[in-house]
Amino acid sequence: MRVAFVGDVHGCVLHALGAAALLAEARGRLDAVVQVGDLGAFPSVERWDEASRRFGGDHPAQHDFFRLLDPSPRLAEGVRLALTRVPPVVFVSGNHEDHEWLAGREGAVDPLGAFVHVPCGTVVDVAGLRFAFLGLIESEGMDYDAMPTRGCWTRRPGVSMCSSPTMGLTRCPVIGVLCRGR
Repeated sequence: MRVAFVGDVHGCVLHALGAAALLAEARGRLDAVVQVGDLGAFPSVERWDEASRRFGGDHPAQHDFFRLLDPSPRLAEGVRLALTRVPPVVFVSGNHEDHEWLAGREGAVDPLGAFVHVPCGTVVDVAGLRFAFLGLIESEGMDYDAMPTRGCWTRRPGVSMCSSPTMGLTRCPVIGVLCRGR
């Protein structure tokens, strides 16, 4: 089972998709690609947050998410080709997304199905593995248990924080990944 994790894409979705395709070419087929926040999912530049506005002006690739929402025939062909090499990217919201816009979207957010939104707090099977998607855990109003998160900062890397006796799984409350064993 091969899973690639990508983070902080900030709109450069074509670079992320291309990097995943190159990784698959170099290392072998990927079963899943998981984007762990800050995809840069905004429906238009007018809806960008302040940080995205500040950096997006100097970095044209941060506009690629908009191109993906209304792809030219050439772009659509390239994305479809990439999707023959890697599965669609599943992603959870970070702090640089349009949360209002994403709130009504579960599943593919673009017409080509390249990026699939998983709402915060959702547990899903991805390529036969069970993942909990937890985004915005430090945002005001987010319903989460702060105690395990605080405990993360005192643990050695790789030590699990909690376990589910019914599933035999352990979960890191920071990144939300569920895995077998302790």
